Amino acid sequence: MKKHFPGLLSVGGFHKGVEPLRVQSPNHLFSHRDNIVHDQDFGVFRKHRPQLLFLCIPASHRRNGQVRLGKSSGFLEGQRAVSRKEPNFKKSFLQKVIRDLREVPVLPRKILVAVSGGADSVGLLLALSEIQKLFRFQLTVGHVHHGISKDHRQNEFRNQAQQLAKELADSKGFQFLSNEPLETHLKSEADFRTYRYTWLIQWQEQHQLEAIALGHHFEDLLETQMMRLARGSARLGLGAMVPLSPQKRLRPFLNLKKAEVVQFVESMGEKWLEDPSNDQGENLRVQMRQWLEDLEGFCPGGKENLSKSFQRMAQMALEERHPWKKDVMTKGGIRREIYLGLSLPRKMELLVDYIRTHGVASYTSGQIKELVKRLDGPEKKARFKFLDREWALQPDLIKIVYDI
Repeated sequence: MKKHFPGLLSVGGFHKGVEPLRVQSPNHLFSHRDNIVHDQDFGVFRKHRPQLLFLCIPASHRRNGQVRLGKSSGFLEGQRAVSRKEPNFKKSFLQKVIRDLREVPVLPRKILVAVSGGADSVGLLLALSEIQKLFRFQLTVGHVHHGISKDHRQNEFRNQAQQLAKELADSKGFQFLSNEPLETHLKSEADFRTYRYTWLIQWQEQHQLEAIALGHHFEDLLETQMMRLARGSARLGLGAMVPLSPQKRLRPFLNLKKAEVVQFVESMGEKWLEDPSNDQGENLRVQMRQWLEDLEGFCPGGKENLSKSFQRMAQMALEERHPWKKDVMTKGGIRREIYLGLSLPRKMELLVDYIRTHGVASYTSGQIKELVKRLDGPEKKARFKFLDREWALQPDLIKIVYDI
């Protein structure tokens, strides 16, 4: 039997046992941020489909089957909808993670979980600990302290984040690895990323761990793809992240959205910290994130469609690349004679693929063009240093000799 409350009507079926009301409304009546719809009379509510709002509406705002949405919005027709039970979010979230992990061909067991203290990494550790027995995971927690900053807010955040990660690891009984906070001179996003991976890879090797788990989600992947396009990346660069990379980076959340991860952490009753630098507008990733949010407001579903297009383009690039790649790329290096006959875009694409196999993750299209110029030189034999690697130019082969 359905329950009725005289002072409150649930809309959209979020409240168990309450008969809901579906309300059609034009977008301009509300401000949008991701999939959240806000109205000052009713608070913040989730939007599930374009033009469809799910609200909790006081009885005082209803009149003869109609709903009043604020002073200037007038009356909009409403119709009865079928009540539905609120799902067990934690269970459904973990089922998605399990589904994606089962698609990984050879899943690593000994895993270093990178925990920054933010919602994404906290959610990652919580999810992996929940399904630990199912996959027989052996989990170790790693937290990289980015050093002492001149910014008081950053220092406070970094110290609190380190403490939070340690407390979470201790509560789960996992080994905790971290570095001493020293004075650093890190400025760009690339500097911070390099610093993080230096520590994470060092811990991975020292403790003989098979992979590093990272909390990158759907929006992180999309933002990275957009940033690569803005910097002149070819189609191959759109394949920015995969569930398990050749470098053994495990990313179980790539098909999950930020809002889902946050809701999961909340459902587990855990806390997390927000990095103050996430609000710095001069950061390219922050700007790209805001642009994508604006896109979603103007074109609901735009982020999903953009992501699907990028994945198709990346897959097409992979399929087109393989027939000629196997002729020019060998275990020892790049066949110089065939390489010299390639077009500039093909040379750049080949070199990007080659340096990635040697662990080079940070580079620009300008640097790749400069590398092409050096390799196209007339010298039969030469050695030079570029992108933190030692290159050897031989009559028949181009190769990286060793890492600097």
